[in-house]
Amino acid sequence: MRARLGEVLRFLFPEYQIKASIDERGFFAKRQKGSRMAQSPSQVHRAGNAGQQIAPTAAAAERPAPLSPEGQSNQVAPPASYREERKAAQKAEEAFSGLSQELKTYWVGSDADRAALCRAFQRPYVRGFNNMRPKNSILILGPESRGKVYGVRCITMLLKKRKLFHHTQIACLRMKEYAMDSSNLLFLSDLYKALNTDTECVVFEDIDRAVAGQLAILQELMRTGIYHLSQRYMFMNGGLVEATGVLNTNLVSELTANRKFFIMTSAFSQEKLVTFLGNKFIKEIGDILVLDPLREEEIKDLVYTLCVNFTEKCKKNLQVQIDFAEPAREAIGQAYHPRKGVKGLSEYMEDTLYAALSEMRLRGDLPEDTVATLSHGGGFFLLLPDGRRLNITGYQKNYSALELEAAKAELDQVIGLAKVKEYVLALETNYKVQQMREGRGLKKSDLSMHMIFAGNPGTGKTTIARIVAKYLKAIGVLSSGQLREVTRADLVGQYVGHTAVKTTRVINEAVGGVLFIDEAYSLCRNKGDIFGLEAIDALVKGMEDNRNDLVVILAESPSFGFWAYFWGQRCS
Repeated sequence: MRARLGEVLRFLFPEYQIKASIDERGFFAKRQKGSRMAQSPSQVHRAGNAGQQIAPTAAAAERPAPLSPEGQSNQVAPPASYREERKAAQKAEEAFSGLSQELKTYWVGSDADRAALCRAFQRPYVRGFNNMRPKNSILILGPESRGKVYGVRCITMLLKKRKLFHHTQIACLRMKEYAMDSSNLLFLSDLYKALNTDTECVVFEDIDRAVAGQLAILQELMRTGIYHLSQRYMFMNGGLVEATGVLNTNLVSELTANRKFFIMTSAFSQEKLVTFLGNKFIKEIGDILVLDPLREEEIKDLVYTLCVNFTEKCKKNLQVQIDFAEPAREAIGQAYHPRKGVKGLSEYMEDTLYAALSEMRLRGDLPEDTVATLSHGGGFFLLLPDGRRLNITGYQKNYSALELEAAKAELDQVIGLAKVKEYVLALETNYKVQQMREGRGLKKSDLSMHMIFAGNPGTGKTTIARIVAKYLKAIGVLSSGQLREVTRADLVGQYVGHTAVKTTRVINEAVGGVLFIDEAYSLCRNKGDIFGLEAIDALVKGMEDNRNDLVVILAESPSFGFWAYFWGQRCS
């Protein structure tokens, strides 16, 4: 009863609670012996840097803690987050241990190239990374088909195998596909999907084909990790759609890097690409890798790997065992071309060898479960267990030779133009000579296949251009051999900025064949024709960007006054 009365008094008279507290503890609270006010890690700051949190270093964590007079440790225990970070760092260090050597099994390159690629991926785990920005931005330079993207695929697969990465696939954006995307909406859609998919790396292939707006987006993502869109979008049917006048809670107003690796590739030289991208963009790059050309021993490793894959493919699809003799591997290695790279050599084996073996199986000359040896001597041949020798050439369908003969026959039917015919036929000889020189390591001349056809209307300029397109495709200069015939109306736009877009679109349609510009004299009438000059500038850039798979033929009247100005002022 007295206890209940005390509770009622404390409730009615707060002063009673104060008096009871003073009677119990005294006016000043007594400090208990050995107790210390432990600071929260978030309250520990660098001197002179208020608000900046620090964590104990590894060396400090290993030092013995000082003891208090009572013999108790005065050290503050490392926070759980720090222990987790140390554990993650150790896991990353173990994942990259011996990675360069294991990468050698999958990707052909020099020891320096493999080590540089592994360092580029390891850098953020040593340096630390921001949760918003890309883990690292890596620029990989090297010849066409050098295996730049494939190297990224291989190292991603290995890091997933070592349990550092969560995903094996990569997202690849080919920048040449967005050359005509003036609004950048298609690029934004694909970039949004890449940044929000289950992947560790986003590859921007041929970054030298990106336009200014796309480079600005990537630069902002690398700098801050966030790019704020100028308007709101909805993600529908696999792409971004403007959300004007739509009420939706799932609107997209920004892009975030989401801690992805940003990988950019290019076949440009480092000096040329730095000039193209600009210093501000290059400043955000963490690593620049310039891949070395493959040496002789590395080409042998590449051939060995391709032969192993070829054997497995024959087992799976043709149900035969194909072993490669040393002469066959040497002949395949001699077919390697630096410009065509790994992809070109793989296609060579597919077209030359696999197609012929498939034909043998169809004809019944290569029975199932046969173990045969592929060798070379005066050409590839197959040795069967019963001693028979099957020449590969007897089972090949040489469509290029048929196309070449057809083009020569069509050229021969043209009346007159003896000097023109002689020039066209000489293209094959010059092209083969340069290929032979390059294959033997000698200096070769870069042949310019671009031409000017001068003549009055009706003299056969378009006819010869069409034959030249077929001819260049047959000898291997062009990939498709189509003829794209245009005039000024197809290239020049109606307002400033429209011309470059139209011209670039036409160039992209002509890649792989011949772009024939009829009445080229009308393209730019004088120095004051700003639309014509804009078309010429875009044309020159397109010729340079696609120099290995595009031939431009200009047709005009016998007067060369305009084209002297064109080549002198614009191509210098």
